[in-house]
Amino acid sequence: MRRRVFAAVLLAAVGIGTFLCAVPQRYFNFDSGKQLKVHSVLYREPGGQEETLTEKVDLGGLESTLFLMETNRYKTSFSPFAVDSVRYEIDGTYGEDAFHILIGDSNVNFLYESAQQGGYGIRSSAVWMDILTRLRLGS
Repeated sequence: MRRRVFAAVLLAAVGIGTFLCAVPQRYFNFDSGKQLKVHSVLYREPGGQEETLTEKVDLGGLESTLFLMETNRYKTSFSPFAVDSVRYEIDGTYGEDAFHILIGDSNVNFLYESAQQGGYGIRSSAVWMDILTRLRLGS
């Protein structure tokens, strides 16, 4: 009897863990009624030189595209990291909450509200790097 209970608990824990690790979430949700507003977009070249893209990109288009972003369901700690590993930084608000997005090298792709609380890993980060590069280059 104890083995069956233990096996059932273990199976449930494995199922929940698999769900949390494998099934992405959308941080931004059309149905939430919250307004998504991008305030700034920054590009950092590999050498460290920064370029503000806020006035150069279609912020409305970027805001609409961000609703497609999928993240992990659980927060992870992501600092410290080398600033050179971040190519794009996006800052904005979603409803009443501020958000920040870092897109860069494979180990630094996060959406977070506060760095002290950790952040959600961004799924398909190479696709987001391509989207932002195309916005930056105007293609």
